[in-house]
Amino acid sequence: MKILIHCPGQFDQGLDSPARGEGRWSLGFGHMMAQHGHTVVFMGNPGKGEVPGCAVIPIGHELCWDTYDILFDTTYWPARAEEIDAKVKIAAYWSWDSISASI
Repeated sequence: MKILIHCPGQFDQGLDSPARGEGRWSLGFGHMMAQHGHTVVFMGNPGKGEVPGCAVIPIGHELCWDTYDILFDTTYWPARAEEIDAKVKIAAYWSWDSISASI
């Protein structure tokens, strides 16, 4: 599968990045999927760092506009998810609030 992960926070230290909870979920999920042979692209702001077996890109990079099997979005910005061409879109949002209520 080809997976795009929209990861919140900084992940410039790879798997040891001091990201908040959602970022940690993203990093762990992406790394695990890459270890099992899937193509994984991490997208973020600034989108710098190294995650073993994965590509790391900034928001707006040309790879954002490829077609993906899965968008795994732990930032959950609805407008960003609408822009991405993916068969399945997973919003792994941390809590119930006005954004999650509108989904």
